[in-house]
Amino acid sequence: MTFRLLLVCAILSLSGCTTERYFGGNGLEALVYQQHHTIEMSIQDKTHAQQRLSALFSSVEDEDTGALYHIEYRSNVGKVLIDTIINDYPAFKVKKDKVTLAKNTKLLSDLKVQITFYALETEQCHAAQIGFEHSQTNCFSESARLKQVANKSRLLGGN
Repeated sequence: MTFRLLLVCAILSLSGCTTERYFGGNGLEALVYQQHHTIEMSIQDKTHAQQRLSALFSSVEDEDTGALYHIEYRSNVGKVLIDTIINDYPAFKVKKDKVTLAKNTKLLSDLKVQITFYALETEQCHAAQIGFEHSQTNCFSESARLKQVANKSRLLGGN
């Protein structure tokens, strides 16, 4: 009877080891953070100013479509320019709270644009190798992998 019990325990312990799967692939560390930018500009040439602002809005919208813009203008020239650019972007019309306009006659420049958006920074994490110094000591996947080795219940892909 004890022989059967030992045999069953041995089979169960060996079969349990075969179901463990370790994460052996490369990972990617990602950091999302909020950025605030303030741009002040004087309008000397309307077409040049419109091109610069359109390029600015385009690059920000490529990064984060949920960006928020607070625009202050000193005179009606700035208001007309901003209205023209806003009409070129359908996303600004759909989400009315994306852009807030305010007249500020105390500005030193013609326009002041404050932009708030989220940026994503990534870094490729390489798999750890036994017997080598880690070149990426603070990589997210590496620290997660170390936690998994220390605590088997956090093992990725385990049953």
